[in-house]
Amino acid sequence: AAVAAAATSVVDGVQSSAMAAATWPETRGAAQRSSSVGAVLRAPAGDEEFRQRSSSVGPAQRPAPLALGAPQHAVGGSGGCGAGGVMGVVSLVTFGLEKLDPELYGLVHDQGGGARAWIPDEDLRVAMQRKGFRAHVIVDVRAFPDPDCLSLRGHTGYHHEIIARLVRHQNFRRWLAKLKADFDRSASAARASAQGAGGWHLADLGVALYCKSGKHRSVAGAIIMRHILLEEGWSCPDMRHLSQNLWGRRCCGGLCEECRKPPASLQESLAWAYEVWKTLPTAGERGGDEAVRSRWW
Repeated sequence: AAVAAAATSVVDGVQSSAMAAATWPETRGAAQRSSSVGAVLRAPAGDEEFRQRSSSVGPAQRPAPLALGAPQHAVGGSGGCGAGGVMGVVSLVTFGLEKLDPELYGLVHDQGGGARAWIPDEDLRVAMQRKGFRAHVIVDVRAFPDPDCLSLRGHTGYHHEIIARLVRHQNFRRWLAKLKADFDRSASAARASAQGAGGWHLADLGVALYCKSGKHRSVAGAIIMRHILLEEGWSCPDMRHLSQNLWGRRCCGGLCEECRKPPASLQESLAWAYEVWKTLPTAGERGGDEAVRSRWW
């Protein structure tokens, strides 16, 4: 009986490992890897368990939490700008479709992965609510293919060259036009709601930007948007990167010398992005332009 029970346990273990490998593409070949980050992704789990596993990854496996004051100082300040944020407050978060939680990963996996899956904004808002964030605007930052940037994979979107490549991309203007239209509509609604509350209330908005893994394009997009909003007179608290714990051991986490001390060209890229923003019509000026209301690509 003991032998039979042991055999059954072994079979169950093999079946569980096979199911986990089929479900979580990142863990294929996990027999050759023993890192704690790999263990986080070996099998679907409840959100609480997923969060506990992520937080249990030691400092040797996970970059230290970003001291966002340093990178953000390099990319445009640490809070208010212009008239002290009189337009209102915008909170920015980034995340990856494949690196947020098991529930979202399941939806993405069913559609072939985070590079091409289309998840409705309402489902993404629900995912943000699971992380305690209310997202008024959802921003997809995936459609900036750049096969020549492999040398930058060890960095995050804080790297000046990643930001420059995104700003120079042929899709940037159209992406920014969609972003501006969506943000303007949400900002108008937030202002109306604040005025309806009586007294003096500032508009308070939440913006969530995402890409496949929440490490490069979404972070760069958030830095660009933060610079623009500060120039426009909004107040922007420090950004939060919800997939940061799963960026991996080989990622600098935005803390390397290149990311922390960018050249002057970074400000040139951000200034150029704001110049493009100013040339774009607002949501009201575009009227019934369906191209703006649909998925931008």
